[in-house]
Amino acid sequence: MSNVIIIDKDERLARQAAQYIKEIDDSNLFNVFAGDKAFYDKYFRGNTDSDTVDDERVKNDHRLSTIDLVIFSIDSVQSKPIEFIQQTLDYIKKFRYTLEDQQPRFVITKYEDDGFNKIKLMHPLVDDVIYQPYDRLLFLQKIDIILTLPEKATPRFLFSENVDFDIEISKRTSIHGLSNIGFSIINPNPLSKNMVAHFYLQLPSASNDTIDFHGQVIENEPHEDGSRFIVYFSYFGMPRDSLLALKKFLKDKNYKPLIDNDPKHFELSDLNIFATEEEKATRQILVIEPDNTTCASISNILTNEMSCNKVSIEYSYRDFLNKYFAKKKITYNDQIPFAELLDMTLGSIQFTVDETTLNLEKVGGLYDNSQKILDRGLEDFFSDPLAWKKLFDHEENDGLLEDAIKVVSGGHAFHKLFCVESLAGEQKLFSASFYQQKGHKEIDIKINAPNDSILKEIEEMNRRSPRLTKIDVLIINFKMIPSDFDSWYENLNEGARNRGLLNQNKKIKVIVIGEKSYEKAYYFSKKPIRGLLNSPINAHELAINISIVTNNSFTLYCLKNTHWLDTKAYVFVAKSAILETISEFGSTIQLPSPIAPGTSLFLHGSIFAEAPNRSLAARFYHSEPHESEKNKFSCSVIYFGINESFLKYARNWIRENYASKKNTPES
Repeated sequence: MSNVIIIDKDERLARQAAQYIKEIDDSNLFNVFAGDKAFYDKYFRGNTDSDTVDDERVKNDHRLSTIDLVIFSIDSVQSKPIEFIQQTLDYIKKFRYTLEDQQPRFVITKYEDDGFNKIKLMHPLVDDVIYQPYDRLLFLQKIDIILTLPEKATPRFLFSENVDFDIEISKRTSIHGLSNIGFSIINPNPLSKNMVAHFYLQLPSASNDTIDFHGQVIENEPHEDGSRFIVYFSYFGMPRDSLLALKKFLKDKNYKPLIDNDPKHFELSDLNIFATEEEKATRQILVIEPDNTTCASISNILTNEMSCNKVSIEYSYRDFLNKYFAKKKITYNDQIPFAELLDMTLGSIQFTVDETTLNLEKVGGLYDNSQKILDRGLEDFFSDPLAWKKLFDHEENDGLLEDAIKVVSGGHAFHKLFCVESLAGEQKLFSASFYQQKGHKEIDIKINAPNDSILKEIEEMNRRSPRLTKIDVLIINFKMIPSDFDSWYENLNEGARNRGLLNQNKKIKVIVIGEKSYEKAYYFSKKPIRGLLNSPINAHELAINISIVTNNSFTLYCLKNTHWLDTKAYVFVAKSAILETISEFGSTIQLPSPIAPGTSLFLHGSIFAEAPNRSLAARFYHSEPHESEKNKFSCSVIYFGINESFLKYARNWIRENYASKKNTPES
């Protein structure tokens, strides 16, 4: 049996709520009031601190002996909802309308479109918000759960569907500052640098966009109040659509990215008499990127927009390994001569292979052994689907095809010199070009003797590729990284230390780049990298990453010169979870640790993406050890203020999903 107070100036809704309270349990008792004044007058005013709630008093004035639940309409109380709850709770305790080990519960009722944001009602003392007019089954099930607390109620009025979905839960916090390269929040404690989290950002604009992305902690700074910290995040591979929405929002706010636009104020010069030797030291940065335009952009940013940087470009991972780690150094220009036009009967060879199998698809002509490359007949290279690979079958070409396939699959053309050895043992360098037309699964390959244009390009590439004496930072296209990142990174650091490129107690700082790198954000969020940037490269974003990881402030694109927009935006800090049951009223979520009852968070993913702002508020009310998963917990939530449109969607989804399962024969 439970005792319930109902406060609602709408008599019809008040009677309906009272009817539902009795339907839950016929032994439940209730008092109904049109407003908080009548409630206070009956229960609290005219009493003294010495008053006790005895049977005689209850009998005389029809007051309930205890108050277990207060259900009140938001427009039927005179004070603000949270203030009313706090005042009422104080009175309930003062006049002993509750037992010492019991917590009175509070449910707010309101109309969805009354202009009062339910998020403002998310408070530890508010057990739920229920929209009017009431949905009978939803009201019954939610109130039954709340009246059973702190015990866990078994659903009686609505059922739960077992599922196994990846979702996210999040905490909502205010944005302290917003910029084109990142954002900041206020936090009670500093966060670990380089930690990556998933965020949902609500932009306070006419479209009310919610964008999602990953962010990486780049700095912690004490707040002026002395008790909290400003935590700065950089965008970690932000999706293109999210980036466009953010840029539009900033443009509408007349946002200027820099405080001071004069680069001379940030250059290292003789006037920097207080700069230490460590601050003035040259940072050596290696770039592994196949796209020439991207390489030129990175080189320009790091050398022209920053001081104290030395940059070297490698256009393939094979070139990097050969220059820095190979026991036998290959210097093509000195050791192996370039091929000439006479070294190929036809002047060039063209053919097409499948991207996945590398099987030969077609050739650019009818090749026979009278047509040669050096003294080797061409027919031998096209006698079966994979015979063409023998063109590159030389130790000097190790890794070339692997690099070419990676680069071309990423949408870039790939040009490289490779060695062909004649039957007589003569070696010469030919040029190979790999292409892939957009939307096609085939790779076009063209081979010819290096012409003046190619030789000029090689000369320019060599100019950009001086050998570094140490590697402080590696900027690398994600397509150049082997699939086993952890082993690769460990071997990279060990190899660099063994060759004097890295101090024994250091690790190379890795920044990953590439077109659509945001598609790899979740994967790289678990790896020890210092940034994930999209191509084409944003100068401010790259420079500030390099500035932070190398402690180089000699650039106008530094943290202290970044303009942070003061905005009313909110961000949701999300983490992964597993949805185990789903219903119209709540869910069960598997988590690695229990969530304290009364905690209000947000649910993202699965059907919750159909809720307003692509998320659904939820209140955790019970956690217990998982019955089958060790060191996991089953956490029960009740949806906080579920609106009519999402309730309808959830019901349809559950109905269709249940019907689908029922009609699927068991295996």
